[in-house]
Amino acid sequence: MDWGYRRTWAEISRSKLISNYRVLKALCGQHEFFCPMVKCNAYGHGAFRVANWLNQEGVDSFGVALVEEALDLRLGGLLDPDIFVFGIFPQEAVRTILENRLTPVISSLQELEVLDRGLHDEESLKVHIKIDTGMKRLGLSLEQIPEAKKILKKK
Repeated sequence: MDWGYRRTWAEISRSKLISNYRVLKALCGQHEFFCPMVKCNAYGHGAFRVANWLNQEGVDSFGVALVEEALDLRLGGLLDPDIFVFGIFPQEAVRTILENRLTPVISSLQELEVLDRGLHDEESLKVHIKIDTGMKRLGLSLEQIPEAKKILKKK
């Protein structure tokens, strides 16, 4: 019996993906930062597959939501690109972030403090700081920047 559930799927064309990337990159300009998001398994299209195709085209950074997603890319063989982790993470994940050269995107002082507690005195880590530009959703406010600088200078 057919209960009426949809049997939907999406297929991704490598050539169309590459073509779209080239168009977007041309619009961005040669020296602009370009970071394709491949979170949620590249929105169901296969994160490693999509990232690998784009990496072969010269893309050198990717964004994910979770540390686990970043690890999947590293363990799959994407060792060189920068991988930005946009989601929050527990202190227990700091070692993994450090050991796998991941770049956390910091949206709050609390996230900076988690990193600070998770790193040893002589360790440093590249971070990306998100600034709230007025939407009041995510990012540090301008008033929080001095405190963030204090935390960052500890390391």
